[in-house]
Amino acid sequence: MRGLKSQNRRVWAGIGAAVSLTLATGGSAVAATKVPAPAATWQAKTTTPKLAATTDKNVDAGSKLTVTPGTLIAATFSSKTYLAAGRKVDLQSSTDGKTWKTVETKTMDAKGGVTFATIPNNGVTYKAVAQAYTYKASGKSQTAPAATSVTGSIADNWKFEFIDDFGNSKTTKNQWVASTGVFGAKRGRLCSADYATNGSVSDGTLKMKVSKAPAKVAKEAEQNALAKQAETGIDEVGCPFGVFYNASWKTYYVMQYGIVAARIKMSKDQGSHGSFWLYTNTDYEIDVVESYGYGAGLTTGTWIQGKQNFGTMSKGERTIPDQTKDPKWWDEYHIYSVEWNPKGYTFRIDGVVTNTITAKVPKQDYRIFLTNYSSDWEVNRMTAPKDWNGKGAKPAQLPTTMTVDWVQAWTK
Repeated sequence: MRGLKSQNRRVWAGIGAAVSLTLATGGSAVAATKVPAPAATWQAKTTTPKLAATTDKNVDAGSKLTVTPGTLIAATFSSKTYLAAGRKVDLQSSTDGKTWKTVETKTMDAKGGVTFATIPNNGVTYKAVAQAYTYKASGKSQTAPAATSVTGSIADNWKFEFIDDFGNSKTTKNQWVASTGVFGAKRGRLCSADYATNGSVSDGTLKMKVSKAPAKVAKEAEQNALAKQAETGIDEVGCPFGVFYNASWKTYYVMQYGIVAARIKMSKDQGSHGSFWLYTNTDYEIDVVESYGYGAGLTTGTWIQGKQNFGTMSKGERTIPDQTKDPKWWDEYHIYSVEWNPKGYTFRIDGVVTNTITAKVPKQDYRIFLTNYSSDWEVNRMTAPKDWNGKGAKPAQLPTTMTVDWVQAWTK
């Protein structure tokens, strides 16, 4: 996760070894394994059922139901069903294939399409039911009977590969490694370093924090920053806005293509950036989301061996600015996801596509990263936040915290 400045893209090289200060260790490595996925879903925990055949009598065999992880469920009825704009359609769900409940009701368009506001859960089967509909034909009232779509579930097309809902400390420990770094290890972070205990699990969530480093550590880090700045010709300013500890976790689990999603509440504070991303040892990076706080907004995109791709967005453009300019948006959890395959990437927030990149995507081994970083080029915003996207941004209250409810991954 590189941030907005191009000078932060590369690890420092050729300027001497990075200075290691006294930090907590990240713990011993655990052999990479696929931990069996406990039942955890978008909204509620379920079990994977053995599905019974639906007993609906009026099934539209030509209909389609799209049930994809991280994506809003959508249905399209065929001409076998009476199609009318405004006809009410229920989304129903079942965990046993026998008992169904209505999740929500929307209206179809003139072509029989309807998009619901529901992101599918693992272990749940869905169907769309068009309610009986009364209309006039040749001056007489006619009633089209209720019609049911074909059923669908995530498991129809996707394999559930990875889950952590941070409710089991042993599972979490076996799936992630917490990073402890050094000050000056990367350009743009002379005044901050990863600190293992800045990521911690409590109350069923992962808290990723940026905090101030102790005075003794800060003094040494600033001296080292001055030396690095002098060595590389950068203005010798030290760390005028402070010295900070960051949080960085990555999975042992690797995947090459598929979908990853996480439910996260981002910090409103500026001066650091919470991120959900993927990275390979060959310098391929997918930034599912980078959050710079209320007033500074969100970004998505990729970095492929030093080259940035903004997709359908332009450089500097923020994701969903109309929503994030509302300070209340930041008080809630949101689901961030990316789907990628050999032909490109699709980014979504709360099930809605926010960015796409069409590009040849070679097969790589990606690890999932959760981080909260403070970089030298942004820490001034802790005390002087910007109102680029929103009004009335307030100074940061340290520690700033990114809270993660769960992380999940699927492959074909």
